[in-house]
Amino acid sequence: LELAYMMVFPTMLAYIFWDAAMRKGRIISVVALSYFIPLLSTTISALRLGVTLRPEIWLAAVLIILGAYFSRAAIIE
Repeated sequence: LELAYMMVFPTMLAYIFWDAAMRKGRIISVVALSYFIPLLSTTISALRLGVTLRPEIWLAAVLIILGAYFSRAAIIE
């Protein structure tokens, strides 16, 4: 039952938020937040499973966020 909840609820919630953001024209916000979702998911999973995240994960997260930032900066300028 817990597994079914964890599969259905986040998917429904993500679709509801995505749909609302698209209807309001907040495409940039959706794209920006999409880079943080894997980091959030990994952090929550690690807390739930009691696993310590290694420094490589945090380095990868920082590199992804910096890459998204520089890509956005290149498009705007």
